[in-house]
Amino acid sequence: MFAQRLVEGRYPGMGETIRAEGDRIAALLDAGERWWDESWAAWRPDPAWPTPRLPAGWAAVPCCLSAADPTSAADPTTMTDGRR
Repeated sequence: MFAQRLVEGRYPGMGETIRAEGDRIAALLDAGERWWDESWAAWRPDPAWPTPRLPAGWAAVPCCLSAADPTSAADPTTMTDGRR
């Protein structure tokens, strides 16, 4: 799927960098390590922070793009490969 996304023009000039990062993470996992800082597992937001609210009309913002035409909005319940 990644190769197809590159053909579609996504991630211009970033293919090798993305592959290298994937290889780096795979090597860590193969070695039984994690790529993230373990301290994040215990992180909690400050209880004094307000709960964020979704903006008005948030559901009307297109969340998915058509694979054939990345400038057009598609059915937001359908992924670009046709899955729901």
